Amino acid sequence: MATTAGGIPEVVEHEATGLLVPPGDPVALADAIQWLLEHPAERKHMGEAGRQLARERFDMRKWAARLAEIYRELASSSPCGP
Repeated sequence: MATTAGGIPEVVEHEATGLLVPPGDPVALADAIQWLLEHPAERKHMGEAGRQLARERFDMRKWAARLAEIYRELASSSPCGP
């Protein structure tokens, strides 16, 4: 569970990988907590989906491989390159 502030909605997908509530809204937060307590299967599903999303988007090996690919592309198109 998180708020809709900043870049958080880019990481937490509402009702897919977690619940989003407006910042500074304690009633919405309490309602979301209550809903999670009352829906253990959905809570588990969102947790698993969140872990999978994190593995896909934030795996350091993938980021490093992509960065190396970008550097190779830039080096090969550079007028100063080989």
